[in-house]
Amino acid sequence: MNLGKLKESKVFLEAIIDSIASPIFIIDSNYRVENVNNSFNDLFKDDTDRIGKLTGNAICCSELKENEECGTTDHCVNCVLRETISDAIRNDIFIEKKYIEKEFRINGKKVIKTLKFSVKPLKFESYNYFICVFDDITEEYKLEEKLISQNE
Repeated sequence: MNLGKLKESKVFLEAIIDSIASPIFIIDSNYRVENVNNSFNDLFKDDTDRIGKLTGNAICCSELKENEECGTTDHCVNCVLRETISDAIRNDIFIEKKYIEKEFRINGKKVIKTLKFSVKPLKFESYNYFICVFDDITEEYKLEEKLISQNE
């Protein structure tokens, strides 16, 4: 098959995104999720429909109560993820290797995860999107903390 035709295919694009091992979500400049890959759903262990939701709602932020939206609570002003995304949107810049240790609601339970993430602008036609790529480093972080405490 002609690669030119594949590049035009939405199905092919989604297959590429879903084949990426790192969890990814694509947001618009209003912090609304446009797309996620399978690895992103695996990270948060559910198939919640995230499309159209604000970032904190899409990642099951434990700071949000029912019917609250990301960006509207006192906790949102101190959120590293929201601050980083805001900076990328405001300045149209690539921000890489930020870290967040946060409590999430996964399968109805509160779980603390340590994530490394990057935010990169993506221009398509007249639209501005941002790709957020995550790496779950929770286990590595726990091992590092354990080694540090053992060495002390």
